[in-house]
Amino acid sequence: MKRSLASEGTSGSGSGSSQDDELVLSTKPSSSANASTSNASASASPTSKTASASGNVNGSAVSSKKPKLASIFLPKSAASKPKADAAGNGTAPTASTSTSRGFKWLEPIGSGGTCLHGVFGEPAANSLVALYDLDGTIVRPKGGKTWPSSKDEYDYEFILPNVLDKIRDQHSEGYSIVIVTNQKQTPGRKTTALATWKRKMALIAAVIDVPLRVFAALADDEFRKPRLGIWSHFTQQFNAGIQVDHDKSFYVGDAAGRTRYRDHNDTDLKWALNAQLRFYTPQEYFDNRQQEWKVPVQPWTLSHTHTDSKPGSRPVATFEGGKDGVIDANHSDGGVGGEAGPEIVLFVGPPASGKTLYYQRHFAPRGYEHVNQDVLRTRAKCLSSVEASLNQGRSCVVDNTNRDAATRRQYIDLANRLGVRVRCFYFDVPLQTALHNNAFRALHGPVHKDETKRELVPQHAITAWYRDRTVPDQKEGFAAPPTLVLWEFVGPAHIKELYELYYH
Repeated sequence: MKRSLASEGTSGSGSGSSQDDELVLSTKPSSSANASTSNASASASPTSKTASASGNVNGSAVSSKKPKLASIFLPKSAASKPKADAAGNGTAPTASTSTSRGFKWLEPIGSGGTCLHGVFGEPAANSLVALYDLDGTIVRPKGGKTWPSSKDEYDYEFILPNVLDKIRDQHSEGYSIVIVTNQKQTPGRKTTALATWKRKMALIAAVIDVPLRVFAALADDEFRKPRLGIWSHFTQQFNAGIQVDHDKSFYVGDAAGRTRYRDHNDTDLKWALNAQLRFYTPQEYFDNRQQEWKVPVQPWTLSHTHTDSKPGSRPVATFEGGKDGVIDANHSDGGVGGEAGPEIVLFVGPPASGKTLYYQRHFAPRGYEHVNQDVLRTRAKCLSSVEASLNQGRSCVVDNTNRDAATRRQYIDLANRLGVRVRCFYFDVPLQTALHNNAFRALHGPVHKDETKRELVPQHAITAWYRDRTVPDQKEGFAAPPTLVLWEFVGPAHIKELYELYYH
C-alpha cells in the first residue's frame, strides 16, 4: 500500500480566513493491506514539510523500493521524524482513515476570531456529548517534557494505552466527541508555534479516527476555560438545536486543583461545574481510579471573614463583623456622615473590590470630588487635584488602591498641612473574590448605569497588591478608626446568575 498525506484548501492560522484547512489521508488499496479502522499505528511517519503558516501538511509517498539509508545520510528534517509505535504516539494517521473524514479547520468563532474551530469527519448532533480537554488529558509531550516542541507536530504521545479505545467506544455508544482546549498564545511568540499545533491537532484527530469537533481558545477572553463561551456556541450553534442531556454527558480534564498530581490549576473542573456537566479526571475516566478532587471555593460566597490578612494584622476591634465601623456596600448612608468642612476620604482596597461604584453610590451625591490615578496617571497629579479641591472648600475621595502606609502618608501629610481631617475606608475583599470580580466586569461589562466598561487587570497586579499591602490603622493619622466595607454583589437576578459562575 502506498500512503501519502495530501492537503486541500488554505487558511490563515486562526485569523478569520473564510477558507478551510483540511488534512486528508489518501489511500491506494493493496491486497496485503490491513484496512481495520481500529488500527492506530503506522510503520513510519511520512516525511512532511510545512506548506504554509495555515497548518497544511504535504507529504511524499513512501516507497519500499528505495534503499534504506542510515540516518546520518538523510536530510535533517527526514532523519528527525519519529518512528511509529503500536499506540499511534507521534505518528501520522494510518491508511485506514477514510478520505471523506479529513480534518478541517473551519471559520474561527468570536468577533476577534480568538477561538479556533475544527472538525474531523462529519460529527453528528446529539443529546449525548463526551467532551475532553487535550493536553494532559488525551496527549502529553514525549519523553516526560513539560512543554511540547513548538516546531515538531509529532511531539506527542497518548497518556494511557487505552485512550484511543475509550474515546472510540464512547463514540460507538452514540456520544458526540468534542475536544475543548485552552491554547493561549503568548505575545511575541512566533506564529509557527500555532501552525505546528494546528498540524498536530489534525494528526491526533486522524489517529483517534472518529468524527469529532475541536474548539481551541487562543486568548484570555470569553472562550477561555472556565468561561462558557465555547459551551454556549456549541450548544446554540453547532448541535442542531438538540438539547444536551446533562445527566449523561460529561467532561474529562486534568486541571482539577489536585495536590497529588500537581495540577497547574482547576479550570477544567470549574468549566464542567459551570456547564453543569459530570466531571472526571483522566485517572478516573481512563484508569478507573477514585475521585480525588473537591469542589473549588465559590468566590461569590466569600465575605470579610475569609480575609487574607495575616493573623494579628487586624489593628482594632472595629474591624470585626457586627461592630461599629463595619458596613455593607448597600448601607443607606454608606458611612459618609454629615460632618461639616472639607475632608479627604482615602479608599484602600485591591482592584475590582467595588471602590468606584461605592463612591458613585454614596459620595458623589454629596458632592465629593473623585480623584483616581487611572484617570490622572500619576500620584503627583492626584495630590495636586486633592489640594486644589480642598482649597476651594470641596471634599475629595481618593479612589486608588493605596496599599501601604507610605502611600497613604502622603495624603495624611497633605491633610495635616491644610488643616483638614482624613478618613479611611478599607475594602477588605478576599483575593479570590477580587480575581473573580476582575474577570466578570471585563467580560460582562457594566452592571449598573453609573459604571463604565473595564479592561481586564493583569492577575499579577492584583496578587501583588495582596502581597505588599499593609492593613490601615488609625495610628497612621486618620481621624477615626478605618471603616471596613464588606463586599456584596448588587444587580439584577439574571446578571447575578452570570456572576455566580467561575471565571478564572
